[in-house]
Amino acid sequence: MTQQDYTPGGIARRKAELKRRIEAKRERLSKMAESLLRPDEATTRAEQFSRTFSRAIAIADGAMTGYKLVRRFGWLVPRRKSRRK
Repeated sequence: MTQQDYTPGGIARRKAELKRRIEAKRERLSKMAESLLRPDEATTRAEQFSRTFSRAIAIADGAMTGYKLVRRFGWLVPRRKSRRK
């Protein structure tokens, strides 16, 4: 069994070590997420156009899906009453 150093200096050293390890893990996770989410660089104009077009279609599809969901389940969300003067 290891013996813990519960002096103020020992606690400060342990805290600094843990902060360093957390920061290293945060940096590693950030790099991993960036590499997963960032698309590869387009090498040709056709590839760039294809990606742009695909992204535009995905946005339009998401907007249409949202619109359909609001129409179907809009009764769940109470609407604000308009103020008439």
